[in-house]
Formats: sequence, structure tokens, C-alpha cells
Amino acid sequence: MSESDRALFGSSANELKLYLQQEYEVKKNSLLTMDMKGIDVDVDMTLPARKSLVGTYHPTTRIVNEIAQVFSSMGFDIVEGPEVETDYNNFTALNT
Repeated sequence: MSESDRALFGSSANELKLYLQQEYEVKKNSLLTMDMKGIDVDVDMTLPARKSLVGTYHPTTRIVNEIAQVFSSMGFDIVEGPEVETDYNNFTALNT
């Protein structure tokens, strides 16, 4: 850039910077004191965001876990296997 263009560009950049700083302060001040139901509330924008709740177990899963816990407390072992048995395991291997 030439010297005259650089000076013009610098002054325009400074004006834009001042404008943006003023707009930022106005928005920040409006967010810090929100009017909720007629009550002024101060909000600290520097606090970390709240953790969102991911979810809970399905009611059926909770019941299965509770039953497994009861049987474990009575001395039984919990063993997991395939959810669906094959024809071979149900009939052919048993000679039925």
C-alpha cells in the first residue's frame, strides 16, 4: 500500500475498532442485567457452562440390573450369553 492509502486504511480500521468495541460493551451490559419477570438478574458470563444431562437408563434396564443385584447378593453368578440361540444349540445338539 502507498503511504496515503495506508493512513486512510489505518484511520478507517481504528474507527471500525472503536465502533465494534462500543457495540460489544452495549451488548455485554444488556446481557449482564437481564430483566426477567420484572426482576433484575446479574449474570456472570465468565462462569463455565452447566453440564448437560446425558440421560438415564431405560426402566427395563434398571429392573434387570436390580434383579441381577438381588441374585448376586444371594450368591448366584451373573453370566451373559447370546441373546438368540441357533437352531443347532436348541434342537440338533439335543437330538430333538
